[in-house]
Amino acid sequence: MMSRFPIALAICAGIASVCAAEPPRLLETPVTLGSARSFDLPAEPADVLVRPASADDMPRSRPVVLGRPRDSRPFEPDERRILEDQSDDTPLAPVRRVESDDFLDRRSNLGRERDAERMRSSEKFGDKLRDWLAPGGGRDTWLFSDHAFDQFATPISNPFLAEDPRALTEVRPIFLYQNVPSPQPNFQGGNIFFFGARASIALTERFSFTINKLGGLALGAKNKSFRDSEFGFAEFWFGPKFTFYRDPQGGTLASAGAIFQLPSGPAKIFQDTGNFSIAPYVSVGKTLWEFRELGSFNGILNAGYAFAGNRERSEYFYATAHLDFDVRNNHRLYPVAELNWFQYTRSGSAQSVSGEGHDLFNFGSKSRGASLVTGALGARYKITEAAQIGAAFELPLFGNKDVFQYRFTMDVIFRY
Repeated sequence: MMSRFPIALAICAGIASVCAAEPPRLLETPVTLGSARSFDLPAEPADVLVRPASADDMPRSRPVVLGRPRDSRPFEPDERRILEDQSDDTPLAPVRRVESDDFLDRRSNLGRERDAERMRSSEKFGDKLRDWLAPGGGRDTWLFSDHAFDQFATPISNPFLAEDPRALTEVRPIFLYQNVPSPQPNFQGGNIFFFGARASIALTERFSFTINKLGGLALGAKNKSFRDSEFGFAEFWFGPKFTFYRDPQGGTLASAGAIFQLPSGPAKIFQDTGNFSIAPYVSVGKTLWEFRELGSFNGILNAGYAFAGNRERSEYFYATAHLDFDVRNNHRLYPVAELNWFQYTRSGSAQSVSGEGHDLFNFGSKSRGASLVTGALGARYKITEAAQIGAAFELPLFGNKDVFQYRFTMDVIFRY
């Protein structure tokens, strides 16, 4: 027992000496994130036999360089210092994406460009439609006459059916006198007067709205037993017009439309027949020949068909051929020659009058197969493009004269 005591005492002394020894410090300086400094090792105590390898002994590895976004800016000095000064014990600040002002500006500009592109896409159809309807430039052409064809002269005779193919904004007072042939069995001669106007408004260079007949009609028959001298409101005619072809360089244009004929007048002057007629038509104008110093010939051809709304009214085909000569190309004086043709295809059932009334009356008589061709000579003078006068004298050439012995037509045009 005594021999074991010295051994136990020695073991306790050894343990106490080991506990009293200072432990070795491998790294005193903490390594920070982002630091490019090498590891600094303090002097080792003499009793430490194991020493870590120095920085020169450690294998060198290529530093990893993190790329930055193309449009991001470099860290400011304060931000870099904060990152370098953070120790291992300090929690890292959350990483946030820092974008440069230039990048934000470019992204904003890109968004605006995309919005503009979407707007351009949505307006593309509208722009094409606007250019198609108003080739001269949009709103400035609204309510303004088409002056790309000022070399034309508007037809004079057959004033309610012969349509100018241009889209025009104008008011056109009309005076018309027609003599009735004595052989006409019902009227036995007499006179017909029209006092009124026609007008049109150009919505664009392609679309227009026309009032073809608006006024009063005076009828004076020699056969007083048939009709005494009467005066009343004439039928009201109106309709839309669309210029579907325009070629100012070639001097050619074409339009199509329809005329609604409403029997809105009194029966005493045959202005109440049936309920209505509708007359679709086509009108074409073209500069035919040009002579540099003498002038130029211009032609307008108009054709349509009047469909009756019921069996009381007669149906007919009509056409007008107009030729004018622009003297010395001054757009002032125009000698005019015109032909008008009416061909009745269906009789009406409203009246027992012999013959028909063409553009002044729709008697609704037994007129199927009847026709009339008239010729007119006249002139139009343009004081200015906004103020014009025209006059023509017209005679029947072929067919049934009916109530048409001859006619004199005069008009004045106030054009915008």
